[in-house]
Formats: sequence, structure tokens, C-alpha cells
Amino acid sequence: RRTVYPGLGTVQRILALLDRAYVDQGTTGPARFIQASNAGFRGDFLRAHPLPSSIGAFSGRLYCEAIRREGARFLFEPGMRVVHEYEGWPMEKDIRRNKGYEAIAARRINPAIHHS
Repeated sequence: RRTVYPGLGTVQRILALLDRAYVDQGTTGPARFIQASNAGFRGDFLRAHPLPSSIGAFSGRLYCEAIRREGARFLFEPGMRVVHEYEGWPMEKDIRRNKGYEAIAARRINPAIHHS
């Protein structure tokens, strides 16, 4: 999914681009990385594989890795859009701190997760 932050100035658009550009390949196709909060899943798949709650809001990384290990593919679809509110520098600080925490928490539960 393509993430957008409407009505923003140049600095905020650049920060949003840096935060999301690694997943936006511009065309429909296989994706290596996803953000679970911006992903669409088939209902039958979600019922068979509920989101783990072991580390609260940071379970997305564990979930995505479990899906990948089962052989499922992630696809990027630029026609799907997610609109987020952007709260500026405090939000940037919070995102980066939480990305680090998520990596550490996921690695403690599953040491086999790459890049954690």
C-alpha cells in the first residue's frame, strides 16, 4: 500500500518519503518488506493466523516473519492507499525509538529474525 500524509509542507513530505520509500517500488509486484499496520490480508488467512499479542503493538514484525516462513508472498500494490495523520518531529522521534524497540523485542522472542 502507498502511504500518504496529505496537506503537508516540504520537510514533512521528505520525512514521510524517507520513512516509507523503501517499500514503495512504484509498481505492483513482490515486496521484501511490509508494515503490518499498512497491509491488507485475505480474511481466511487472518483467521488462520491471528496477530500475536505477545509484545503488544510491536507484534507486527513477528507476524510478518511468521507469514514469510510459511512461504506466503508479500505484494506491493500502489493502487491501495493509506492516509496517515502526520504530527511532525515528535512523531518522527517516536517512530524511530519504537522501530528499535520492535527489533529488539522481536529478536528476544525469535533470534532467527533477520535484521533484528
